[in-house]
Amino acid sequence: MTKMLENEIEGLKKLVLQSGFPLEIEVSSFLAKQCNLISEDFEVTMSDYYLDKDLNKGRELDIKVDIPIKYPKTSSTIFLDLLIQCKNLPGNAWVFSKAPQRVVPACRSTSILDLLDWRPRWHVVFSGQKDLHYKQIELTKAYHEFVLDKKGSNKKDDNLFETVISLAKATSYELGMALREFREELEDLSEEELKKYQPDQVKIFYPLAIFNGKMYLAEEVEKGMDMKLTPIDHIGLLFNYVSGSYDIELVIDILHKKALERFFKSIVSDANVLREALGDKRGAQYREEVTKALRWYMSKEKSSDSSVEL
Repeated sequence: MTKMLENEIEGLKKLVLQSGFPLEIEVSSFLAKQCNLISEDFEVTMSDYYLDKDLNKGRELDIKVDIPIKYPKTSSTIFLDLLIQCKNLPGNAWVFSKAPQRVVPACRSTSILDLLDWRPRWHVVFSGQKDLHYKQIELTKAYHEFVLDKKGSNKKDDNLFETVISLAKATSYELGMALREFREELEDLSEEELKKYQPDQVKIFYPLAIFNGKMYLAEEVEKGMDMKLTPIDHIGLLFNYVSGSYDIELVIDILHKKALERFFKSIVSDANVLREALGDKRGAQYREEVTKALRWYMSKEKSSDSSVEL
């Protein structure tokens, strides 16, 4: 190997290590090993894509994890989807303000009941259970970003803002794709198959930002003269994104990379909570609701076809 090539490799290695790519590999490798604790059928995808409707072009999502949670002896399944963006900025600090009053979380979920426009929607019961992790953590709406060390920074102070917007758009895209898949599944069935069809799937989305930098919680602000800053490694951000193409509110987990192992334990706990719900009256009520909604849908379609023929 020539000296010139050695220098080129060393220079490139330095650039790669300063980027977010090593963090993405580290996180995806960890998740690939740990997801076996929940399901054997999980899937970890790096560099997944979503459609940015504001710009009408594809954008990259760093990591997507699909975890199916099945209840034995039934076809009931909840898909827990982790949508992840990674930021490797050791020179930056993300500061979150303690909420002055209780912040009510809004987790995003969907099922075939959304497609059929059926109310009540029992799948919301699954994503709103009090024992799920996002109901237990500190939640806020306010945040700021600061550059502390330019050597470990991209010298931007809007990385967090861009990250949460991309996660909101990716979540919106995944919600739309889930409904499209439900629609295509129904359209492929004959009338007889539709009568026997029992789609039990519910999809719940966890958008997640994993950060290698400094994280603090600001509280006890005294007339702008003093405050308490506490190092943290996990917080929930309630984020509402509105534009000409979007109107979505969701909870985004903001996580320091050192808290990833502890956070995943809460995901395993969430999976157990969801699996239990599939097996008790909540799961039975959801399946009953789906059956009623399909009957209504079939009668509505028949009525619509008859009116066209007339």
